[in-house]
Amino acid sequence: WKNVWGAPMQARALRLPVWAGMAGRVGCGEVCAGQAGDTTGRAAAATIEPEQVVPMQQLAPGHRENVAEVIRDHTFHRKGAPETFPCHPKVYLCLLNEPELTLALWRDLSDSAVRLKQVGPNRFEGTDGAGASAVWEFVHRSPKLHVMLCSLSYTTPRGGARFDARIVLVVHSGFYRE
Repeated sequence: WKNVWGAPMQARALRLPVWAGMAGRVGCGEVCAGQAGDTTGRAAAATIEPEQVVPMQQLAPGHRENVAEVIRDHTFHRKGAPETFPCHPKVYLCLLNEPELTLALWRDLSDSAVRLKQVGPNRFEGTDGAGASAVWEFVHRSPKLHVMLCSLSYTTPRGGARFDARIVLVVHSGFYRE
């Protein structure tokens, strides 16, 4: 008599070319280490072809090359473990597709300096109020796959260091009824 929905998730973030010399502490789904220009970090990372990660033919032609470059020439790469949690598929997809709604709900739970605004049909800008800012765009959205191309900038609290990165975040979703 009980319907329980679940949403297994697997999030991936690929490539963070770090131009300011930091070997990256970025915590999104999937990341491997190395500095821009550091061939030892790159040599340790396996070569990944973009088609292994995302269905390139489903991306808009204007985004394919940028996504492929970030995946192919990554300096960080990490694959997160799949997670499963109870959630109705429509609610989950709404929260994933509407970051402003997700942030508003988060603010109801806790005080936050995070700011976010939608600047285009699939494009968002945000800041955490602590030195990090980002611009990201959904380059593919479907119920089972979301691909975001992100530009991230971080300045340390005292302004002594800054790094910029590009990230491809891939979220695979699946739904089942228990």
